[in-house]
Amino acid sequence: MGLQYTNFFENKDYETDTQIIICKECSSHLCLSSLIISDSFSGSSGPAYLVDKLINFTTEDNLEETQMKTGIYLIKKVKCHQCLNILGWTYKRSYNYRESYKEGKFVIEKAYIKTIDNNSSTKNLMESARKNYRRRLSSNSTINSCELDDFKDFKYMRGGLKDVKEDEKVLVEL
Repeated sequence: MGLQYTNFFENKDYETDTQIIICKECSSHLCLSSLIISDSFSGSSGPAYLVDKLINFTTEDNLEETQMKTGIYLIKKVKCHQCLNILGWTYKRSYNYRESYKEGKFVIEKAYIKTIDNNSSTKNLMESARKNYRRRLSSNSTINSCELDDFKDFKYMRGGLKDVKEDEKVLVEL
């Protein structure tokens, strides 16, 4: 069978301080915490999220007419595209006009997902680079601690670091 092709959100979506919602079984990206509309939904396994957009999923072929707390809906079960575990459902049609805002939205149950920190944001990557940079310094280094504190004024570039203020290359290579 092999691994399926995995989609990701656009880079600009990962730049905020959102968490990433992933499949509990295979860790495929499913959603971002910024796309959660409501966290007060319930599924068959307990608490669930109503989300606006979902990626890396498949739906079952058949439509189900289901009676829920707020009315009758036509839904399709939603599965992870990688491991095929059930995640929740998507609303295809609501028979109650007041509940029609749910149409096209997804409910993912908390029992089948987990959230992880978004370590791909620029801020988090810079903090990680700063930690790794300090670890790589040896006792024979010619950089003193004052210069090390100035690291916050540098940004990572291919092949080394670049000074943001003066736009000159730093001699220290990563």
